Amino acid sequence: MQELSCGLDWHLFLQMLPDLDIIAKETGAIVRKRVVKTGEQLLWLCMTYAQENLPLRSVAALSAGFGGMTDQSVQYRLQHAGGFLGAILGHMLRNRSLQFQTEGLRRVIRLQDATSLSCPGSKGIDWRLHTVIVPGKGLTSVELTDVHRGESLARGDYNPQDLVIADSGLAHAKGLHHVHDVGAYSLVRVYLQNIKLNTDQLGTRLVIKSALDRADRGETRSVVYVPLDEKTDLKARLIVMPLPPEQAALARKRLRKRASKKQKTITKQALRLAGYTVLLTTVSEAELDDEQVLKLYRIRWQIELFFKRCKSLLGLDKLLGKRPDTVRTFCLAKLIEAAALENAVTDDEKFYSTVISDDDETHASTWRQIKLHQALFVSSLLRVFPIPAHKRLSALKALREGKRKRGTASAQILAFHKRLNSIPEAA
Repeated sequence: MQELSCGLDWHLFLQMLPDLDIIAKETGAIVRKRVVKTGEQLLWLCMTYAQENLPLRSVAALSAGFGGMTDQSVQYRLQHAGGFLGAILGHMLRNRSLQFQTEGLRRVIRLQDATSLSCPGSKGIDWRLHTVIVPGKGLTSVELTDVHRGESLARGDYNPQDLVIADSGLAHAKGLHHVHDVGAYSLVRVYLQNIKLNTDQLGTRLVIKSALDRADRGETRSVVYVPLDEKTDLKARLIVMPLPPEQAALARKRLRKRASKKQKTITKQALRLAGYTVLLTTVSEAELDDEQVLKLYRIRWQIELFFKRCKSLLGLDKLLGKRPDTVRTFCLAKLIEAAALENAVTDDEKFYSTVISDDDETHASTWRQIKLHQALFVSSLLRVFPIPAHKRLSALKALREGKRKRGTASAQILAFHKRLNSIPEAA
């Protein structure tokens, strides 16, 4: 069992992965074995490239440890490694699902959301990373799309009886019906102006004002139906809960601030809606009552923390290029690293629980554990292929740039020192 003092290193990382040589061959990532001869070497290139502040020339210099490459050769390998990395990540996520069965988890809570990514120099959103995580267990599904493809519950992978939790950005009829069709249940926050809800199967439209008025009188629960073309209306439970006055005032203040920044006009209905929590769920009241539904939805914040760890600790938002193939390689390498770090944290928790007493309530945050393991992993990553002495020249050549019209400062300094020291000393 992996102990915390060991940390995540390259050797333990490889133990989590399938046969890399087979995957490299099946995905066509390695066809002709020249400098990069093994799947491990190719994975090392991708993982090293994905580390912060390591440009292609630096990766090329470090590759001297197993032969040496130019920055153009490294870039070519990265551009064709997407399928290879995708297969590795898929293997890791499938193993995680199998672990649920081993642990006797017939049903799991799945949190779904997307985060935006921007290329260097971009003034907007270029990519969206759609993810599903199981809180306390880690990533289980991922999809990278361009900015033109929106968020949807239909992008996630679920098993029957699972409970899917999402924010209002994913509360659309098509996605809710998709979750229902696979036999899972949904719990989403809804913005009533953005989704059509009926009060019966005859198509009677829900009146937002009436729903809010009932909530003010204490009637916070109602049965609604979610219509979709060529589908039977989906029966669901709508919970409309007024916020405490202080929270409602703060929510409306934030809404006014956002509207002012975007120079938009707020309707009276939108301003009123900001003072309510509105949840929609297909889970029966016999399984979860309204209070439990409200408490369960708060767990959704865990996926926001996952994104924050990926960006703040792993640098997922620091894309190193604009080409779609290199962006895909970068993101997949980061997600493979994130999945490995989550596995290491899970092993820590298992180890810790075996050596402490039941009354010990101390806790190490996931943030601190991942920060420690990530530092140890990067340290070991850069020592996997040490550069031998006879390859020192090869590494230095990989760092050199093309000729410049103006000489480099170091060359000018060297020339001046040579000139100054060639002048005879005055008598």
